[in-house]
Amino acid sequence: MRHASVYQRRGCYFIHAVSYTTERVGILSGPAIAVFAEGGLKGEGLDTLGQAILLALGGSRSGVPHPIDWKTVPRSMLSLAGVKSWNAFVKYATCIDVHESEGGTILLTPLRSLGPREGSEPVPSKRVSATRADPSTVGGLAVKLLGEAAEL
Repeated sequence: MRHASVYQRRGCYFIHAVSYTTERVGILSGPAIAVFAEGGLKGEGLDTLGQAILLALGGSRSGVPHPIDWKTVPRSMLSLAGVKSWNAFVKYATCIDVHESEGGTILLTPLRSLGPREGSEPVPSKRVSATRADPSTVGGLAVKLLGEAAEL
C-alpha cells in the first residue's frame, strides 16, 4: 500500500510521500510538492493537485533507512513552505492522508488536529475513495476533505 499526505496551509497545498522505515515508522519522504492556489482551485488546478498526489503516492517506499537525525526529515517540506520548524508549519495547516491499495483504489481520509505536539488523528467516518484514472476527482476530493478537516 502506498501512502501520501496533503496539507493545506495559507492558500497552498503541500503534498509529500510517506515512506516506511526498517523500524516500520512512517516518515515524510520525497517527492515534496507545492501547488499554489490563490483564490482556490478549479478545473485544471484540481487536475494539477490530483496529479501531484498521484506522483507523491508513487514515491512511497518501504524499508527505507531509519533516521538518525529526525530534524532533517521534514526539511524539504519546511523549505517549500518557507518556515523553519514543523510546529510553525502545522500551526496553520489542515491535513488528509491518502492511501492507494494494490488494486489501485485511492482512499482519502481527513485528519483532526490535536495540536503541534500531539499530532492528528484520522476521521474514518469521513473517508472517501477514488481511482487513479481520474486525477481531477482525486484533487477535488482532497480540496473538499481539507475544507472539512479545518472544521473538525
